[in-house]
Amino acid sequence: MALLTFAIFDLSDFFDSIFDFDEIDALSDQFDTLGYGSLYVYLNLGNIVITAFFPFMIWIILYFVAKYLYQKWQPYYENLTKKLYFNHIIKFIHETYFLLAMSAAINLHYAYWNSFGNASNMIMSIMIIMVVVAFPVFVGVMYSNKKNLALIRDRERTGKLFMQKYGDIILPYHTHRRGAKVVTALYFEMIRKIWLVCTLVYMQKYALYSLIMVNFQVLMMIFIIAEAEPYHKNSDTNLDLFNEFSTLVVNYHLMLFTEFVPDVDTRERIGTSLIAFTCGNLGVNLGIILRNSLNLFYNTMKLRYGRYKLLKAAKEKS
Repeated sequence: MALLTFAIFDLSDFFDSIFDFDEIDALSDQFDTLGYGSLYVYLNLGNIVITAFFPFMIWIILYFVAKYLYQKWQPYYENLTKKLYFNHIIKFIHETYFLLAMSAAINLHYAYWNSFGNASNMIMSIMIIMVVVAFPVFVGVMYSNKKNLALIRDRERTGKLFMQKYGDIILPYHTHRRGAKVVTALYFEMIRKIWLVCTLVYMQKYALYSLIMVNFQVLMMIFIIAEAEPYHKNSDTNLDLFNEFSTLVVNYHLMLFTEFVPDVDTRERIGTSLIAFTCGNLGVNLGIILRNSLNLFYNTMKLRYGRYKLLKAAKEKS
């Protein structure tokens, strides 16, 4: 389960040798199962700490090599610079947003400054929380104002440079149809993650109320997705709505496993219904993934066969 936090390699001994961490357990057994096996933000982030800084280490090495040793590497340095600043940073924060928020929130349960390890973890947690809070504001300001929205829409001409620097995060969204409303879906997606993190970390003792909070989050996202229609294909929007509705149904099932339903036989039937519905949802999603993969394979082979025929015809003419 450590793969959920990108902990492909166990770096706990490495971090412990640097920071001399205290011996503490996970926030709960459930968090430990999901890969958050500590209250320390460094340990919960797994390999993300290394992954975040690795491209910048390569960038620094390329800078010195291209400037002082081998100037022919200058194009590689410039290309990496374009990717890092700022598309790579924005995309990295967006894709690891939930993990960053969860790790920082968990670390606040062990808020001590009495050692180098505890102090460094608190500083890192505060920095991450500042990023987590500021990032949705940045997204709302950057992508919903009229000037940048016009550049996004004209991404092939006047907005080409803007998209090269800031546009990766907005590429899946159809800004031509709904304009700034599409950015609203992206914005509230992150607000929903913050809300979910607070629910999971600070409302553990109140299972029923936690599930009700998640229901509100799902209903909010259903309304926003239906109103914004953010994706290029209507089928993608419909799939997103289907998955949100499925989450809502699963949540109602989970509510019936609390003291809300005391009868054991009823809970057993609810469990059977939950398993059947979950399998149905997985079947629909896997079926769509399989269909898209087969379509991509068919179109690729069709293009290659057409190219082969053209090359063959050109050779016969010559």
